Order: sequence, then C-alpha cells, then structure tokens
Amino acid sequence: MTEQEQNINALETEIEYVKEEMRLGRRGDDFSLRGLEAGLAALREKAERENPTPLTPQEMTEEIYSLSADRCIEVCLVAGCEGDSVCIADTRIAGPKAWGGGRVIYDWKTSLRDLGEALRGIAIITPIAHKPKGEADGTAK
Repeated sequence: MTEQEQNINALETEIEYVKEEMRLGRRGDDFSLRGLEAGLAALREKAERENPTPLTPQEMTEEIYSLSADRCIEVCLVAGCEGDSVCIADTRIAGPKAWGGGRVIYDWKTSLRDLGEALRGIAIITPIAHKPKGEADGTAK
C-alpha cells in the first residue's frame, strides 16, 4: 500500500470516527467533518491525477464515440476518369482513384453516429467478385 493510499484510509477512518462522535452527541458541529471531507476529496483528486485508472479499449472507444458522435462528416460520390468512387471525410473508400481530383457528383453531410449505426448492422463485409475483362460481355477467350 502506497503512502497516498495509507493517508486516504486514515482520513476515511477519521471521518467515520467524527461521524460516530456526532451521532452520539459528543460533537455538536460539523465544521471539522467538512474540513476532513474536503481534505479527503482533494487527496483522492491528487491520487487520480498522479495515477489515473486506465481505460479499457471498450471504454476508450465509447468515450471517443460519445465525444465526436454528433460531428458532421461529408460523404461524396466522385466522378473520375477511370470511374466513380465514394469518399468519406476526404478519404476514398471505394472505387478507383480520381486522378486529378475528379468531380463531385453528389455530396451529403451525415453524423458519425448515423454512419456508425449503419456500419454496425453489417456483420460480414464480403469482397465483390470481379469478372475478368471481357467475361461480362462474352468476349473473353
């Protein structure tokens, strides 16, 4: 047990003693009790600052999500010379690279919360099977 933990335990014990003394009528004012409780709160805050309780990965994800869930992001459909692509927050997620920047055909604003809800419903993402060039129109040899 660290010295800090010993000090916290000692203050907690002292607070319980003062409360019992007040209950029995041996002490009439709660001035000393309020001072002890304020000291305990300050000591606990200092201990938490110096040795913060680490967040689990799940808690960290939830914390980040809760802080940024209402942030709006842009989803775009971009026409490029090699075909259309989809971009979320300026990052291409599907389709060929739009060399030279491309041209935005459609754009939408959505929240991270809505996007997260949509993605949460997808259990397994399977790749699209691409047919060799020419197979689709019957010209493959």
